[in-house]
Amino acid sequence: VHFFARGMQDDVPENLPTGLWGGANYPGVANVAINAPGKNVVANLTWTISPSMVNEVEFAYSQGTIGGVLSGPANDPAVLGSLTNNLAYKDPYGRIPSVGINDGSVTVVSQGSAPYFERNLDRNIFDNFSWTKGNHTLRAGITTQQMLKTEDASEGNPSFNFNTWGDFLLGNAAQYSQASRDIVPDLRYWNTEAWV
Repeated sequence: VHFFARGMQDDVPENLPTGLWGGANYPGVANVAINAPGKNVVANLTWTISPSMVNEVEFAYSQGTIGGVLSGPANDPAVLGSLTNNLAYKDPYGRIPSVGINDGSVTVVSQGSAPYFERNLDRNIFDNFSWTKGNHTLRAGITTQQMLKTEDASEGNPSFNFNTWGDFLLGNAAQYSQASRDIVPDLRYWNTEAWV
């Protein structure tokens, strides 16, 4: 009988001064503090039943996560409170609106994808059996896998576009868009296979 196991956990903390996938931003305005930890555990047992028969069983668990939280001054509640907030829907995360100037003369604020949470979870167990008889080897096995995935879209943030800086100062928006809510999918599936 041979057994081995291993485990791993890592963290990847970062501070993104221009936001998470936000595009052009003034550094330090729409900051996002992010961490992307990973976890992995594997346990394997190999049993030599006889000189011609071997059975191997393994379990593997892995998880990858990305978590991003708003940390810049643009998303301070005092800044949001000073705005009219005359919007079609309330932003579910309390962010100030994204603002763009179409002529490219000024970089304003792009919220990007924060706050953001993604989790990918995978559990897998398999069993392999080998039997050697003369010049022939028969292999059979089964595997079962469960996967879970959750990933938000960070929707619900209002966005205003202005043709020029002057239009921005006057409040003449060329376009306004806002999703009514942030839909967070929770995907789950099982996969089982057998082979001979």
